[in-house]
This record gives sequence, structure tokens and C-alpha cells, in this order.
Amino acid sequence: RLIRLNRFVSNHRIKFAGALLAHHLKMRHLFLRFDPVMACNLRCTMCYFSDEEYRRKAKGVFRKDEIERIAELLFPRTLQVVFGCGTEPTLYRDYADLVRIAKSYGVPFIGFTSNGQLLTEESISKLIEYGLDELALSVHGMKKETYERFMVNSSFEKFHNVLGKLEYLRKSPGAPNLRLNYTVNSENLDELGLFFDVFGKYTINTLQVRPVMDIGGQYRSALQQPEIDKYKHIIGDL
Repeated sequence: RLIRLNRFVSNHRIKFAGALLAHHLKMRHLFLRFDPVMACNLRCTMCYFSDEEYRRKAKGVFRKDEIERIAELLFPRTLQVVFGCGTEPTLYRDYADLVRIAKSYGVPFIGFTSNGQLLTEESISKLIEYGLDELALSVHGMKKETYERFMVNSSFEKFHNVLGKLEYLRKSPGAPNLRLNYTVNSENLDELGLFFDVFGKYTINTLQVRPVMDIGGQYRSALQQPEIDKYKHIIGDL
């Protein structure tokens, strides 16, 4: 309802006034994206972490007391928090504990975005136990060669293994939804049509597909018009 209201109201002064009012009334109105650590275990070619200079500059990790302070200040006003926005949250030592902290403040929706390569059965169980609402995993190829070429340092077999463990553990009550993110470029466009042939055996709640953008990665070629037409046709079929 809040998102629909935001789209309906075009005047930015009214929007900011509404946010200020919600703040003073201590209403939940924030949507937060939070990276606990500035690092990634992969070097995906469409991502800025494939750039060596960016990796040298991208350093830092939040201390536990800093995260607790952020939670104290913001989580009581938060409708949705997603851990993992532009980095890999599983590189944070106690990443499952982030979900527990958010849940302790009653945040209605808690998401976790990852490439999935470092998830284990134990950590997935903890995420479920602590009340995770959605787990979003990135996948940029339907074939092993394509997946591992664009998601450098990854393992296609390991990704399927994680999905298999997740499928089993999600049979428990209160298990999170699963979202798969697919970034389309000229070289993996045709494989997108194979999505349900490859991943249809898993219970997927959301398939999120978006064309590649130039965000500073090694691969930054946008789709051209003939490819955009093909992209729309494949999306229609899916």
C-alpha cells in the first residue's frame, strides 16, 4: 500500500513531508538494503567486483556493535530489510545472526541476497530458524560453462547442491520464499528460455530477470534492439 501511495503522489515535497511525519509518529516506513561487508567471493564479469581497481578500494566490515546500533536506530521504523545489495553477505562471519537481530525488532519482511556458493545446510537451517522471509540467489547461466564463465570462481554443481539442500529444508514450517535473479546479456540470452528445464525441479517463488547494465564490470555490453525483441519474446514464453 505504501509503494502504491508513493507512485500515486508525484509531489516530492509531499513525499518528504510524509516520511517526516512517519518518522515522528514512529511508523514503519523504511526499506533498507544493507551490506555488512565490502567484499565478494566471486568475480562476476557483469559486476564491479570483476574490476581489480574496485576490489582494491572496496574494503571494510561492520563491527557487531555498529550493526546493533544501526538496528537500534533504524529497524523499529523498517518495513523491509534485505541483507546483501552490492556485495556478498555470506562473507560476514555471523551472517545468519543478522536475520535474528532484524526479527528481534519485528521487521515484517527480511530478505537475504547471495550468490549461494558459501551457503551450507547449517547456515540455511539457521536462516530459517531465525525467520528469514526470502532468499534471493543469483544465477546467470543455464549451462555449466556459461554459469561459471560469467560467475567467475563459482561452481555450477555447488549451486545445484545448495538448491537441493534448500528444497529439503524448506519443507519445514515458516521456510523462506526463494527468488532467483538472472541478468541477461547477449551471450546468455538464448539460455534464459531453458530456465524451467534446468531449475523447474526446485520450488521457486519468484524469477527476477533484468538486462545487463554498465555498472563497471568487465562485461558491459547492453542488449541491442533485435536482442531486446528476442528478450521480450522469451519473457513472454516464461
